[in-house]
Amino acid sequence: MSNMWISFNMTTEAIVKRAKTCTRRSWKASHAAKFKKGDQVDAYDKRPQWGGRKIAVIELLEDPKKSRYCDVGTQDWIEEGFDYMSRRKLLVGKEKPAEIFARWCEDTSYCYVIRFKIVRLIEEGKDG
Repeated sequence: MSNMWISFNMTTEAIVKRAKTCTRRSWKASHAAKFKKGDQVDAYDKRPQWGGRKIAVIELLEDPKKSRYCDVGTQDWIEEGFDYMSRRKLLVGKEKPAEIFARWCEDTSYCYVIRFKIVRLIEEGKDG
């Protein structure tokens, strides 16, 4: 069992449908430094301390990379799961994926980009 985890509360369906392979996080550098290429990390549908359920195990394809939100490209639209969610008219929280993406395109603040592959999905009721 991994001690590292990431919550995908607003994009859970994209994870379980294997349509998301990238996430952006406003982490402190000290937290981002804990994650390394090759790490297997538990993916949760919400924070574990809030009753979150483990939905998958992901493997980091590279160390988290510091980047500006506005550096997103068209491939990021797909890798963030926004294409999948948009085609199904799913919201990311309370917003349409296109609204979030458009905001990112204007946002010059920094975040960490985490690229990953899904190693395995966790069946409901099993802890993996």
